[in-house]
Amino acid sequence: MLIGALGEHADVALLVLSDAGTITRGEVRDRAEAIVGRSGDAFRGRAVTIGDRATFDNVAWLVALERLGAVAVVPPPSLRVAGTPGLEFAGDVGVCSSCGFGIWRGQEAESTGSPVASCAEPSLPCVRDLEDQTKSVPGLLLLHKSGEQLETAHYAWPDLLERVRSTAPAQGARWLLTEPLSAFGGMHVLLAAILGRGTVCVPFPDQPDRQLDAAAAAGVTHLSGTPAFFQGALAAGAAQSRDWAPRHIAVGGTPVPADLLDGLRQRFPAADLTNIGEQ
Repeated sequence: MLIGALGEHADVALLVLSDAGTITRGEVRDRAEAIVGRSGDAFRGRAVTIGDRATFDNVAWLVALERLGAVAVVPPPSLRVAGTPGLEFAGDVGVCSSCGFGIWRGQEAESTGSPVASCAEPSLPCVRDLEDQTKSVPGLLLLHKSGEQLETAHYAWPDLLERVRSTAPAQGARWLLTEPLSAFGGMHVLLAAILGRGTVCVPFPDQPDRQLDAAAAAGVTHLSGTPAFFQGALAAGAAQSRDWAPRHIAVGGTPVPADLLDGLRQRFPAADLTNIGEQ
């Protein structure tokens, strides 16, 4: 479904990256089709780890894994996960020194170049365990840690994509990505842009207080984020340009304070404001 959706309006931007320019829908589709062509049935029913950043490679692999009938595993940057042999991720995945499987480096290893841990470590979830958890049902598996406990959320591809399609905005929406792909909110924004022929802007990833200013400059029409993101952005006085009026704002993921909703209504009076925390 995702490759087919990207074939529509292939020359339209899907990703606008602050460090890599514009990536069109057709470019992502072509990269995904190349991955599918060389993979055959090798990944069908397998759990395959991708990175949680909205990079060209990660998005193309996500699209390809849906076509291949695989389980796309997306861990947060702080979590290392054993993956599948033979993957080619630009800087996101290394090779396990114990079993030779691909392994998610995590933020520390990626930034320092330190050796990749072995998937034999007791604290490291391995691909085999994840496949057991999902019963190899093709879909999306998001991981996060709550204290020392690893929590997972598995979504079968058909159900997930139908859920996103039913709520995707009209064609031409420009989204600001404020969450990683390992968070459901971030993944929902990406999938909504793919299925709704929209564009995802990923500006200033290391400067959250400037994201709304960048969104205003990029003409973003749709915002989705956590209460913490919007509280920080409003407190920083971001996006003071009164010429910018986003059409839709969704805030949730955690309970939403009433004063935050009031602040967003005051700052963006023309926006359709949705409190996801109540749903």
